[in-house]
Amino acid sequence: MEITPNLNLPYIMPAQAQKHVTHNEAIRMLDVLIQLSAISASLPSPPSTPLNGERYIVPPNPESDWAGQSANIATFQDNSWAFLTPQTGWQCWVEETQQIMIFDGDNWITQASSDNSDNAEYDRIGINTGIDPQNRLSVKSNNILFSHDETKPSGDARININKQTKSDIASIHFQTDYNSHAEIGLNGDNSLSIKTSTDGLNWLEPIKFTSSGEIDLQSSIKNELAIVGANPLLQLRDRAGGIQANITAQFNPDWQDGNGRDWGGVGIMFQEIDETADPITEIGPKVGIGWSGRQAKEPYFVNNDGHRSQIMTQDSPILPSYSLDTLPSPSSQNEAALAYVTNAIEGSAVIFCDGSNWRRVSDLTLVD
Repeated sequence: MEITPNLNLPYIMPAQAQKHVTHNEAIRMLDVLIQLSAISASLPSPPSTPLNGERYIVPPNPESDWAGQSANIATFQDNSWAFLTPQTGWQCWVEETQQIMIFDGDNWITQASSDNSDNAEYDRIGINTGIDPQNRLSVKSNNILFSHDETKPSGDARININKQTKSDIASIHFQTDYNSHAEIGLNGDNSLSIKTSTDGLNWLEPIKFTSSGEIDLQSSIKNELAIVGANPLLQLRDRAGGIQANITAQFNPDWQDGNGRDWGGVGIMFQEIDETADPITEIGPKVGIGWSGRQAKEPYFVNNDGHRSQIMTQDSPILPSYSLDTLPSPSSQNEAALAYVTNAIEGSAVIFCDGSNWRRVSDLTLVD
């Protein structure tokens, strides 16, 4: 055996020439390793003007003269860098962070502080993972919980992300395999923006919420709001006024006219709501207008009793059609409202509302 089993110090061999060389090399190694202290464990490349005897723990992905020496101890001796390979359990005081680091066989990890006071301070923390020179806090976990403090008067819990100036960025990235595809936060101003990316390099900002409460749909993307899916619905609600408008694009094969043609299409419906209910409840009749899709491809009108009728076919007006049993009460209609009744005693007829009764247009007689 030519070296010691723990520190790899060279032995002086029998009948060896220049024994002082081997002896001095061992002394030099002891000078590095005994009471081990390093200036930094995060510097990725050698300092420009190192002093003789300075020691560093080489971090991951080192550069320049330290390339390939990750986790080794670099010491500057005789105007060049020498490297010592640590063994499991070695400890080192790091001057930069004022903390003890321990080598676990693969990485240098920061020893937990024994100071339990409120003044304990850490330069970097790795929870279930090694410390990261770029991220002062690194956590590897499937779940993370932040809870309120039961010892404090308030039961609130907040996460604050602070940036220095308005033009800086305060945001959260969402990643797949460490590649960012979505970002939400304050990006260069004080408006809340949502950004997306397919590759993590080129970003789109489809929507932004300004600090004044406005919604900014970015014209550079699309000058429209798209809601995609089966039977999409955009609902505009006036909470104070108790009304809502439903802008829909819907198709249902059960919606057919008298000729068996499919309804559906695009429409706007207005309806009274009960804002105090939970969930919010529709309480008033719908009134609206729209365009039927699929086979009919014609405009329609929905009156205040919810009856849906075509307005015209091939440029000809279409009146709402009723039987006597389904004919709405005249009191629910506007004066001069028109309709078509199919089974009056005198036969089918075009009728109008005079405010109190339904009358035939042809002779003004009452409909019965």
